[in-house]
Amino acid sequence: MQKAFYLQKKEEIFESLGTSLSGLSTKEAAARLEKYGQNVLPKKKKDSIIKIFFMEFMDPLVLLLLVAIIASIIAGEFVDAAVIFGIILVDAILGTYQENKANKTADSLENLVRVNTRVVRDGQELPLDAELLVPGDIICLESGDKVPADLRLIETHNFTVDESILTGESVQVAKTVTALTKESSALSERTNVAYSGTTVVSGRAKAVVFATGLSTELG
Repeated sequence: MQKAFYLQKKEEIFESLGTSLSGLSTKEAAARLEKYGQNVLPKKKKDSIIKIFFMEFMDPLVLLLLVAIIASIIAGEFVDAAVIFGIILVDAILGTYQENKANKTADSLENLVRVNTRVVRDGQELPLDAELLVPGDIICLESGDKVPADLRLIETHNFTVDESILTGESVQVAKTVTALTKESSALSERTNVAYSGTTVVSGRAKAVVFATGLSTELG
């Protein structure tokens, strides 16, 4: 069974992930992207506009009005029934429009906050959309960067990370490259690992991606 990455030395990490300081080749990165998929978490499938429209009729108040329509028809009050139905229909159309607009706005905002990083490919450092990172990629980090995937650090210079999103503690954590000698279940003790979603507070570092998107693991 493979050792956790925080227990491995740099040479072991390179061997485990089939990479080196020169990074992956473009061809190998493309093959791994095909194998592992994009570096994104699964998203809930959005409802179609037709489903959104019919869901508007599931509101308790609307259901009550539908009962009123049936009662009006039974009582022969067809005008009242038509008026109530018209109100329900207009409300459903407006509700569908607003919900659909909100979904589109959320998609637009999501695209605006896409994370970019700097990766080493074919021995060259270049900018890359973080969604295209794959296990084995070598990336460069500096103050202010958001950690784009689960990383094993291999070079650090006064490097600290805010891990409050994981630990709840708003104290910056100093990171090193030294392999740990014993297993630890506490994330805060894994000082040679930076986890996706955390933020670089100071310094700079190089790291190897060991898990992305659906393959993310606390290793």
